[in-house]
Amino acid sequence: MTQQSKINFILMINPKLASVVEAMEDHQIERFYEEAQKELDKELDEATFA
Repeated sequence: MTQQSKINFILMINPKLASVVEAMEDHQIERFYEEAQKELDKELDEATFA
């Protein structure tokens, strides 16, 4: 996945980061990308068992 794709995914999950995401370094993008994936997984799990 490209850095831009990761940024788009991060913003889809957490739009509040829009003002800072372009200034993030690669390792920060990776960390926020992983956190966004976890958040999405959590929401999907909750929707499945709701």
